[in-house]
Amino acid sequence: MAGKKLGGGIVPALLTAFSGEGGERVDYKATRALAQRLYDDDAVAGLYVGGSSGEMSQMSRGEREELFFAIGEVAAGTDKFMIAQVGGPVADAIPLAKAAAAAGADAVSSMTPIYFRYTFDETLGYYRSLAEAAGLPLIVYNIPVYTSVSFTAPQLIKLLDLPGVAGVKFTATEYYTFERVRRERPNALMYSGYDEMFCSSLAMGADGAIGTTFNFMAAPFAKMRALFPADPAAALALQHEVNDVIEALLDAGVLSASKAIVTASGIPYGDVRPPLSHADPAKKARAVDAWRMLCAKTDANK
Repeated sequence: MAGKKLGGGIVPALLTAFSGEGGERVDYKATRALAQRLYDDDAVAGLYVGGSSGEMSQMSRGEREELFFAIGEVAAGTDKFMIAQVGGPVADAIPLAKAAAAAGADAVSSMTPIYFRYTFDETLGYYRSLAEAAGLPLIVYNIPVYTSVSFTAPQLIKLLDLPGVAGVKFTATEYYTFERVRRERPNALMYSGYDEMFCSSLAMGADGAIGTTFNFMAAPFAKMRALFPADPAAALALQHEVNDVIEALLDAGVLSASKAIVTASGIPYGDVRPPLSHADPAKKARAVDAWRMLCAKTDANK
């Protein structure tokens, strides 16, 4: 069955809530509540589920599959898309892709296969098999900071030319590579992955972005995207403002502090799963305060 059409815009990389001692349980109720809030937000184009922000490496395959079904039920009641990130252990990727399709995902995404230093031809074969198995559009997830694989522009173009590959989530800083791919494949979807450099990606032709901080500040990024073509200076000024929040998050520990902000917004969201560390309470509080200041400023400018 054909899914909803993918497109550009602001796509939160959904955080996953955990509960219990040591976060041993996935809190599907809280995660669904955040997903519903985001799908109801006019600033949000769709959700990216089960990625780095969702702590997929901390979860079992069964938990990840259940997450796809939980969020798929929420997505089904909207006209917005859901992208399921299925990368991780290679043996899990195809079963997860099939589960994502059964859960109603509109696309799948995957980082490069992990652990071994795979050749590019081996990586190409991985994505080809994944796209065939899923039967859904595939978004290649380029994140060299975690995978140590940094694609060149010609390699990304070859990946985009595979049947079923629809675009790239580009969580890297090589915007020259981004621009070369954008120029050569103008119809591909190009999502930026670093929230703190969103304006840079817009200058290079990004269709939108997939990011952690959109879980609680999607609206400023949507406004930044709308402003950029006619008033890049105003868009950059807004980038400065969101980066004040991001700076506090980076100092505290992004995922732990982000969950503190979601909790402060009214959805109790627990903390990260070990072995990730909980943020220092004082630094976490500063991140929450920075977010509240941005919200107050945004409300004042409406």
